[in-house]
Amino acid sequence: MTNQQPQMEALTELVSVLRKVSKKKPRNKTANVRIDDKWKYNSKFETVVAIPNELFDHLLDLEDNKVLKNSHSHVAFAYMFLQTWLYRYAKYDQYVPTVADIKQLLAFTADEKRINYIIKKDGVLDKEGITETTQDFPVLVTWEDKIGLKNDFPTIETLTDIFPEHMEFKDMLKERKISGKLTCKKPLYLYEREDMEEGILKCADRTTQIDIRAFDFCMEHVEDLGLTGFFLYSYIVYMDGIFENGFDASIERLSKELMMSKNTITKYRDALRAYGMIELKHNNAYFNSNDTMLAPTNIPNEWWRFKDEKGDYLKFGSPEQKAHAWNNPMEYESERRKFTKNVDEIKTNGIAITELDLPF
Repeated sequence: MTNQQPQMEALTELVSVLRKVSKKKPRNKTANVRIDDKWKYNSKFETVVAIPNELFDHLLDLEDNKVLKNSHSHVAFAYMFLQTWLYRYAKYDQYVPTVADIKQLLAFTADEKRINYIIKKDGVLDKEGITETTQDFPVLVTWEDKIGLKNDFPTIETLTDIFPEHMEFKDMLKERKISGKLTCKKPLYLYEREDMEEGILKCADRTTQIDIRAFDFCMEHVEDLGLTGFFLYSYIVYMDGIFENGFDASIERLSKELMMSKNTITKYRDALRAYGMIELKHNNAYFNSNDTMLAPTNIPNEWWRFKDEKGDYLKFGSPEQKAHAWNNPMEYESERRKFTKNVDEIKTNGIAITELDLPF
């Protein structure tokens, strides 16, 4: 008995440990939830999302003033983009996403709590007048005069008032599990903008239009792009639309404007380039240490030019190579040709470079 006692004590301790482990909640990994998993959409009419230009500054100001935590302007922007697409095209008639669904579409886990302060009812977006949490879903988009509405979003309440006895409509709500317990986010800028002007439904001036497939692409390649890559891409699209001759910006400028480190800008801009989401046009004929180096032009591409796998783009690998290229432009030209770019294309698009290649 004496010899068995230590064994029994060890067994008892092991059982106790196993019980504690079994009670721990398993970690919920991020599910690979995609737009296509939940909704079908008309690729001709239901892909473009118009975002008011002032939303970029508004969200960045909130981050600068610590209303939003570090990098959460990216989260808030992607969340608003997704919610605007859902509301604008009344996708709730197919499926009403839960909060967990939305989080997973943004590449978080279903039980992620760190962003609740942004998206919850009376959270940051509601308090800032960007969204309104409502149970009155838009379930139909009208594109012409019907039932007294034009290019509007008849909601559950509106249609119930118009068709109080229409059983097919009620059956549709029941089938979609749309009940008073569910809510959606109403993007208020669809109806009225910050400057008290009419909303973007009636006037799309000063908006940035981005395809839902660009968002989905970044979420598909979440390890390389994700929310930060999507925000940077969207910002480049926004600024490219403002400047007539293109958006010339160094990494230092992007770092200051977006409140991201230069290393972060380098990482995600390189990823955008590798996947064909943007291109850089170098504005110097060749490197010359005595010349003033110009910032590159950041050129966004349409979704159909994106590449499913990373590709090469021209860059120098070391300071030694860079110095060698300055002194030997002809040899540099020979190296450049290895990247399958012909002379005419280079004259048109310029030479792509990284932060290490520029003295600013």
